[in-house]
Amino acid sequence: MKQSYRKRLKSLLVSHLPHLKEFGVSKTSLFQKIKSITGQSIVEFIRTFRLKNPSSS
Repeated sequence: MKQSYRKRLKSLLVSHLPHLKEFGVSKTSLFQKIKSITGQSIVEFIRTFRLKNPSSS
């Protein structure tokens, strides 16, 4: 479950940061979910993602 959620999240980040309606959750809930899955805040997660995927930025 966490892997599929993570894949969906990364897919959205690649196509320009989350369109929250696609997740069906509030911004706060999404950020809390990211924190629980990755152990990182949304800022840390995006920074790490961009460093690992420079062509996506």
